[in-house]
Amino acid sequence: MTAYLTPDISDEAIPKEIRRDIELCVSRFNFKKVNNVMRFLKWHWGGDTRPPNEEEMKEVVYRLLEEAYQSHSGYCATGGFSAKYEDGIFFLYFALCESDTFFD
Repeated sequence: MTAYLTPDISDEAIPKEIRRDIELCVSRFNFKKVNNVMRFLKWHWGGDTRPPNEEEMKEVVYRLLEEAYQSHSGYCATGGFSAKYEDGIFFLYFALCESDTFFD
């Protein structure tokens, strides 16, 4: 398994087994496919004029997964990525479009 930049994951409040699960979730995700879609759509974050590269996406995803683990809702999202922690399992998604009835 390749080690990536994980600035927030080293926090002592995150147990080792949870950090291991986050690493596993990230290692199974197809960042190249997401990068291809983002480049095709000319999707960029914030003030950038280019899509994020794979390492930048991984940095964001690590933070999202950690925040999902620590949050009461078990959910966190930004930049097209959604992270969820439910019943001891991490889920990582990249969405182009979604809908819900939250504000009904």
